[in-house]
Amino acid sequence: MPATPASPAVLIAKAEGLCRAKDYKGALKIINEALVLAPNNATALVDRGDIKDDIGHTERSIPHYNAAIAMHPDYEYAYPTKSGTLTDLGQPPHPTT
Repeated sequence: MPATPASPAVLIAKAEGLCRAKDYKGALKIINEALVLAPNNATALVDRGDIKDDIGHTERSIPHYNAAIAMHPDYEYAYPTKSGTLTDLGQPPHPTT
């Protein structure tokens, strides 16, 4: 019997666990799998931005936060995460994005 693919929620949880263990390469691989299954998942998009930031690609994290905000403006976690990253980059955070 073929294996059932993991749900996006399971993959996101696994990627977040790998991040806590500082296995960012593994986390990025898993979060990318989650986004193949659910490309509009705000949590996965923000997580991918966080992973990019964690591996030192801070500027590359912003488009993922922007995508999460554009698709899900009610996803409150994306705003402070993006603002903190902009601050880290020496840019003023926009109050609503």
